[in-house]
Amino acid sequence: MELLIKVFTKRNFALQFLLISIFSCNSPIDKCDDLIYIEEFGDYVPIGTLGDTVENSTNGTIYKIVFTDCFGSMFLVGYAGGSKILEGQYKGESILRIDSIYTIDHLAATEATEKILRTYEYHRPAKTGTWKYWSQDGTLEKEEEY
Repeated sequence: MELLIKVFTKRNFALQFLLISIFSCNSPIDKCDDLIYIEEFGDYVPIGTLGDTVENSTNGTIYKIVFTDCFGSMFLVGYAGGSKILEGQYKGESILRIDSIYTIDHLAATEATEKILRTYEYHRPAKTGTWKYWSQDGTLEKEEEY
């Protein structure tokens, strides 16, 4: 600490700039570009900005997700008909998986189709903690520990 005080009192601007740059660059990452595979959706979802609430709708269920890291750790709550039906969390994994899936693409202005191979790099988080499931009338149906 005494060394830092001497450096700043001598007006060594280059060293001051370097020290400030080092300390300010240690901020956490808050934006993620990776995809994750979520079992409840059966689909790949971009993580996006950590801490933001993301909504996804599948088969009449609205899922609200809050990601906590770039490996897929998240809190997930599912709603159907305005009632909470599911609540749980996932623990992310650092391993990046790769899937190749064939899809059919309908070519514009023709009746033809084309088979396209799409490749996805993604994380597949695991369920963790206590998962709770409710009926639409609000009755707790089951709890599962992971």
